[in-house]
Amino acid sequence: MKIDYLNFIHQATKLAEKNISAVCELLNAGATVPFIVRYRRDKIGANLTEKDVVAIRDNLTNFETFTKRYQAIIDSLEKRDLLDKNLLNKLNECTNINDLEAVYFPFKESRQNRMAKAIALGLEPIANEIMAQKDQFIDFFAILGHRGLSIDEINSGVTDIIAAKLASNNEVIEELRNYYEKTAILECQVKKNCDEKKAQLYKNYFDFSKKFYHLSSHQYLAISRGVNEKLLRIKTVIDTERCIKIIRRITVENHRAYYTKLFLAGIDECFKRYVKPMLERELINTTKERADLTAIEVFTTNLQQLLLTTPLGEKTVLALDPGFTNGVKFAIINEVGKLLYSGKIFPFKDATKSTNIIKDSLEKYSVKVIALGNGTASNETMNFLKSFIKDIPIIVVDECGASIYSVTECAVEEFPELDSTLRSAVSIGRRLQNPLAELVKIPVESLGVGQYQHDVNNKLLKKSLDDEVIHCVNKHGVNLNLASKELLQYVSGLNATTAKNIVSYREQHGHFKNREQLKKITRFGAKSFEQSSGFLKILNGNNLLDATCIHPESYSIAQQIYQLMVDEKLDKDCLRNFKNTYGAQTVDNITNELKLYLKEDDYEFDYSKITFEKTVHSFSELIVGDKISGKVVNITNFGAFIDVGIHENGFIHISNIADEFIENINDYLKLNQLIEATIIEIDKEKNKFALSLKKI
Repeated sequence: MKIDYLNFIHQATKLAEKNISAVCELLNAGATVPFIVRYRRDKIGANLTEKDVVAIRDNLTNFETFTKRYQAIIDSLEKRDLLDKNLLNKLNECTNINDLEAVYFPFKESRQNRMAKAIALGLEPIANEIMAQKDQFIDFFAILGHRGLSIDEINSGVTDIIAAKLASNNEVIEELRNYYEKTAILECQVKKNCDEKKAQLYKNYFDFSKKFYHLSSHQYLAISRGVNEKLLRIKTVIDTERCIKIIRRITVENHRAYYTKLFLAGIDECFKRYVKPMLERELINTTKERADLTAIEVFTTNLQQLLLTTPLGEKTVLALDPGFTNGVKFAIINEVGKLLYSGKIFPFKDATKSTNIIKDSLEKYSVKVIALGNGTASNETMNFLKSFIKDIPIIVVDECGASIYSVTECAVEEFPELDSTLRSAVSIGRRLQNPLAELVKIPVESLGVGQYQHDVNNKLLKKSLDDEVIHCVNKHGVNLNLASKELLQYVSGLNATTAKNIVSYREQHGHFKNREQLKKITRFGAKSFEQSSGFLKILNGNNLLDATCIHPESYSIAQQIYQLMVDEKLDKDCLRNFKNTYGAQTVDNITNELKLYLKEDDYEFDYSKITFEKTVHSFSELIVGDKISGKVVNITNFGAFIDVGIHENGFIHISNIADEFIENINDYLKLNQLIEATIIEIDKEKNKFALSLKKI
């Protein structure tokens, strides 16, 4: 009997089937991951994490793919009259698509030609007799009758049949698969007659050899890129004799059988023709998948840290996008990101005029903070600003992706009359005020938060990054009266259409006063309200609970708990009664939200955590052995890139981060973290330099 969806997901995730069943029931009813994790914990089990729920969702989709492939294989085998009870049982024992493909591999039409021809010649009964490993003589010609085949033709055809049949032996495949995983080696060499200059990028892999099992993600992805660019060539190295001995040990029962030599020839052919290419392809695929998942995890971790960067908050900002030839573009945006004024100055041609323009703007609009992009001319613009600004903080902002945003449909729609370079300045300022709200407008791949993004599975990368954006947006909810449609479309239960309709309703009727108004929006049905309302916050509305992430379905409970908290009467007995009646996780969620609401807002943005003291202003000033301050701007699984205030970023290899062995780099470094490191190496030809955090 074919595996069912519960057991399939259990095999992939190792989660309890009762938890899987609860999550799948909600998913099939149209619930989103954020909704399930926040509001249905009592149903799915408190032990399940958001990653667990995502894994269940993804494997539910994988099961559908598995089922379709299973049926396609069954149909193909039945059509060719190859499906017997034994083969069907083997297919039904498969718990994932790799196992399914391994069983089917010998029976693919492209692999069946030689065996099919041999069977058509009537050689299968002979092959079956030989595989039975009997001691007695087999009269080939008595079985075949008058077919006119030579003994060589018979031996060749019988070998083809034996090889194909052995290739479907589960025990053989599983043991060889384990052997490949533990011992197979990837050898890599530079390709002959390739572009030597380009190939120098991969010089570390010109004569490279390593077990697949020990290959790191970045090594495999770099090699793959080199192969795709036709600069490197690879091959899989395995002990062939050992592999054949494994097959013999499992399949040869009678070493004195009359036709042992012919049986052994079938084993050799089995490995060479079927098992070796199948396992090599499978090993390459699993290594690629493992490398992709590791790289994607780095992407998602960095993205989360970037999106959840502490916001500046509601302060008027002067944002500048620096440049030499085309000038320094600037934009002034108010507390909620609305553009007040924009323009362009040329401080390196006319410093006096530029100074007056900036001074007047700062005073007229009561600017509290200056955001300066970190691109070309950033250092020079910083020096210009510091020459006359003493009492306003100047914060350098990573402008990665700002120019991409400036030409998006979103930017053009919001600022149709504005030059694209001025839109970039607006983006720089807004991403300081509210990083999450602004960065969701920019294609994730343009944010520069990982490595090898063009080498990993693009579909899987996009899905993982989209999941991370959804997680970040729904983590604390969004302000319904300020959120753009680009931000709203990531809220649980919403899409581009409903997000657009929310903004249109807000523009026509003014700010929302309560969550119930959502039900008046076009195409905003009961399901949309259920899935999204808890994440859409209304500050200073008709109902204080609308300012929290408490779901409207729990308002009656929340109001009781709130009153008890205000009256200081919420004791352990009360909580226990609430939990027994309404569910422990639901009550905990409500009390935590109410505590956040009641807590005094004494937050003050800490500028010292995002600005570092520059000690150098150009690459030529770097000296090996000097200490240098900087900010972590990108993290990979093999090291981190550091902005030290010049055009070139420094790099800290994972081995230079701490004296002890580091398993997870994110346990030691975070995006935007300020550090002080030692310069340990400078490559003037490539304009690169290495740093160390170790005590030297």
